[in-house]
Order: sequence, then C-alpha cells, then structure tokens
Amino acid sequence: MKFFFHIGRYGILLSKVFSRPERYNVFFRAIIREMNKLGINSLGIVVIISIFMGAVITLQSAYNLDNPFIPRYLIGLGTRDSMILEFSSTIVGLILAGKVGSNIASEIGTMRISEQIDALEIMGINSANYLILPKIIAAVFMNPFLTIISIFVGIIGGYSAAMLTGAVSPDSFVYGLLFMFNPFYVTYSLVKTVFFAFVITSVPAYHGYYASGGALEVGRSSTRAVVYSSVIILLVNVLLTQLMHVLKDISILFEQGKTNLIIGQSGSGKTVLLKSTIGLHEIDNGEIIYGNKVFSGMKAKDKKMIRKEIGMVFQGGALFDSATVEENVMFPLEMFTNFSRKEMKERADFCLDKVNLPHAHNLYPSEISGGMQKRVAIARAIALNPKYLFCDEPNSGLDPRTSIVIDQLIHELTVEFNMTTVINTHDMNSVMEIGDKIVYIHKGNKWWEGSKDTILDADNQELQEFVFASNLMQKFRSHA
Repeated sequence: MKFFFHIGRYGILLSKVFSRPERYNVFFRAIIREMNKLGINSLGIVVIISIFMGAVITLQSAYNLDNPFIPRYLIGLGTRDSMILEFSSTIVGLILAGKVGSNIASEIGTMRISEQIDALEIMGINSANYLILPKIIAAVFMNPFLTIISIFVGIIGGYSAAMLTGAVSPDSFVYGLLFMFNPFYVTYSLVKTVFFAFVITSVPAYHGYYASGGALEVGRSSTRAVVYSSVIILLVNVLLTQLMHVLKDISILFEQGKTNLIIGQSGSGKTVLLKSTIGLHEIDNGEIIYGNKVFSGMKAKDKKMIRKEIGMVFQGGALFDSATVEENVMFPLEMFTNFSRKEMKERADFCLDKVNLPHAHNLYPSEISGGMQKRVAIARAIALNPKYLFCDEPNSGLDPRTSIVIDQLIHELTVEFNMTTVINTHDMNSVMEIGDKIVYIHKGNKWWEGSKDTILDADNQELQEFVFASNLMQKFRSHA
C-alpha cells in the first residue's frame, strides 16, 4: 500500500508544481539560476567522465578485437554508437541523479525541516511551483546540451586514445565514426535525456519536499532520492527503447531474380530494415521469412544455416585489411565449405572474373580504388553462390561513372544467378537504372511500393519530394 500512497502523493505534488507561477519575472530568474546550478555546474564532471569513457571503450575494443579479419574501423563505429545510444544519455543520467538529485533533495529537505517552505505557504505562495518547477525546466533544457557535449567529448577521448597508443590508426577510427551513421540514434538519445531530466529533478524534489524530522532524516531522504531516481531511469530507459520503434508495421515481399530497392531519407529506417532482415537487429514483433522458413523465430544454429545462403555487401566494403583480395573472397569458402585449396582458388578466380577483377588477386584492400573494393566485396558476397544478396549503399563514396558500373554488375549477377537482391540506397541513378521493385520508407513506415517505371508518376507527396530533391531531377521534371 505504501507504493500506491507515494505514487498518489507524487501525482498530487506534480499537479501543484505545474500550475501558474506567482510572478513571471521572478520565475524566469529562478530558471536561469537553476540552469547555472544544475547544468553549467555539472559540465565539469560530464566532460571528465565522458573523455575517459570514450578512451576506455576505444582501447577495450581495440585490445579485444584482435582478429585480423575484423576491420579496425569497427572500433570507431563501436565507440560512436556506445556513446550515443547509452553512455551519454543513460550513464550520464545516472551520474547526474547522484550529483544533482542528492543536491535537490538536500536543499528542499532542509527548507522543509527549517520551516522555510511553511513560511512560503503562509505568504500565499505555491511552494511546490516556486521551488520545483524552475529546477525541472532548467534540467529539461540543459541536460540535452550536456548529452551532446558528452557524445562529442567522448568521441574526442576515443580518437585521442587511438592516436596516442596506436591501438588503431586515426584514419580507420574516423572512417568508423562516419560508417553507417543513423541520425535516429541521436534523436533517441536526446528523447531519453529529456525524460531522465524530469526524473532526476522531480523524484528527489518529492523526497525532499516531504522530509520530516532533523538533519538525519534529510540525509536519508537524499539517499532514497538517488536510489529511486536511478532505478526509475533504468526502467524508463527500457520502456523508451521498447516504445521508440524505428520501424512500424512493415510488410514487404522481395522478389526472386529482381533487384529490390529500399529507398528513403537518412534516418528513415531503411538501414535498420536491412539489418533486421538479415538478423543483425532483433525485431520486437512480426516475422522474417526466407522461403518457407521463419528466420526471426529460429535458434542460433538454424539461423547460421540460413546465413550461408546470404551474401552481404556493406556500405564500406568491410574487406579484411590484413588479407589480400583473393584471401578476402576465399574466406567464406574456408569457413563454410570442405573445398580443397585448389577448388577455393578456382571459385575465387571465378567470382573475381565475374566482377571484372581478374588481375587483382595479390593486392591488399588499401592498394585498390574504392570502386574496386566494392567489386571485391561483391565477389566475396557471391562466393558461396547465395540465394539472397543484400547491399547497403553500394554506391556510397563512388563517382557517377563507377556507380553505374556497380549498379549494372549487381543487376547482371542478380539475373544470371536468379538471386533475390535487396539494395538499400538513396541514389536516384540506381533507382532509375535497376529498380525492378522499389519500396519507399518514410518515418519508419512503408510509404509507397512500385518500380522504376511508375515512381516518377507516383501520387505520393513525400515520395515526390524525395525523388525530385536534386536540381538535376527538378530540371528533368520540368522538361518531361
């Protein structure tokens, strides 16, 4: 019953907090003071912890990812996503719950036992609104800035650690920072921060406001405030992670022997859709079906069998830096077949011939151009003769001529081997060249489905704005 008592009293307190202030000029001055106290004064601890945490994440990743076949740029990617998704929002929130939460509970608790709150009530002032609301508004406004600073400083800490220790080259680290960046992650982090800021201020304020007794009881209220705030932050983190789905109610049938394109703006969810389809992201609801097999409900052992039928071309190629072109193509054959060395070389030669790279066997990824790296990635992806080929932004970073070559190559291989090819792209040249089937993703929803023959005339405003966003496409439309 105590639980429901506190929930009810907390709700009543909030109803008093969120009421009209007595004097707006006094109220705004109080907000400025609290922004300095709760935000600016917390900057030092956030910066110090973030820079060291970024360095630790980088070094731990570098020392534990010592497999020569794992690209080193993944260390930069891991540091970036760790800072954005959890550390700079959740962990910093827990730290501020200790620093700011205990301060708020102690301050208001002391005012309660010294009868200062009673004095405000006697004057006819809404003490809850006067004392608590400026703190909530200040934290909700300032904490997102602290989160952004934490992300930035943490990445600098990781870069500095990489550069000073040599655990990973700065170029690889920076490449990883830019690789497959999803802007939604930042939005997700900032939304969590706003909710955490409300918890960090309102829960300690509640414990301080209803403190009784002497200094000992104020100390106990402060301790309870920190504990309860931390637990609630963790619960809110789980709930928001569950509620903030990137994708919603998407149903797509990818067709065999065709190039199926997923298009959409950055942050729309197309990369998440691709990763979910191949099992790199777990889905919360629904099913992913390969043939007549429900992939999303399989055990890890069964999923491994399906993945042998999947080829993947990553945005950056994801070639193994320490292996030659031939060794990169042979790697899946070594891992998943019983071929002899001669048979593996013959298969690698066949795949490299298919992508027009017959003389690059002994070169390393760093010794070939970006377009050649993409072709090697395609050769490796088809080494096991897959039924399904997935490509994430295969034209990213390539010049227009090379992009067309890659598009035509993927399309020719799709038709020749009768594969189900799924391509995630925002390149309109690819859409118009090889878009046998096109799915437009907008804000996590499937907004339109069609082909290259129907996309220009589609009656969909968001799709039209996306398709004709460039000056070139606008000129094309005006002359059509």
